[in-house]
Amino acid sequence: MRLLFFAVLLISFSLNLSAQEVEFYEDQSLWKKAKAKKAKFKRVSSQNGDTLVSKSFQIENDQILFERKWINERPVGKWTTYNLNGELLDVRDYNALVYSDNPEASLNSKDELGCENCTYAEFPGGNDSLVRYMGMNIRYPAMAKDLNLTGTVFVEVSVDENGYPTPARIIQSAHPYLDMECWKLVSNMPKWTPATKNGKPVSSYYKLPFRFNLK
Repeated sequence: MRLLFFAVLLISFSLNLSAQEVEFYEDQSLWKKAKAKKAKFKRVSSQNGDTLVSKSFQIENDQILFERKWINERPVGKWTTYNLNGELLDVRDYNALVYSDNPEASLNSKDELGCENCTYAEFPGGNDSLVRYMGMNIRYPAMAKDLNLTGTVFVEVSVDENGYPTPARIIQSAHPYLDMECWKLVSNMPKWTPATKNGKPVSSYYKLPFRFNLK
């Protein structure tokens, strides 16, 4: 029985090794491939059940630079990025994205408070400032550019009675890479002037469009 146990362990270990792929590169961006002896960076890809995990490392000190996960080619879980000193630069939690159950109905619904004595929430400086803020702070993800991904993302934004904006859900999706960029931008927005109803601040919802075009 003990020999059989060790045999099973060896087979399992061999399968794990065969499922792992290592690629070597000259540059941190992983564009220029290199032979193992001359490489400065490497990418290690492995299949864990239905999840594909990809990590990159600086070979000199085995410092991890990023970790990414996909299921059926869709990003999942937390994506982390580090600099060469091991300092965390960015975290993108794709599991945090919330999508509308009925996108068409949500997209066609109106942003109304339902009373005459109401005011809408306002971004600091008004709509023109909101448009400028979105234009200056939105980033086209490099992976989205590589895949020629374009489209419009509609995000439903909740502005609470204190004026703090929060992404509530994705009403119209273009691709998770683009959706996440919009989600993060809304999460980092400054405080708004809250909506009011009968003179008192109230929570409200708005739809914001983000357009991604490659020219």
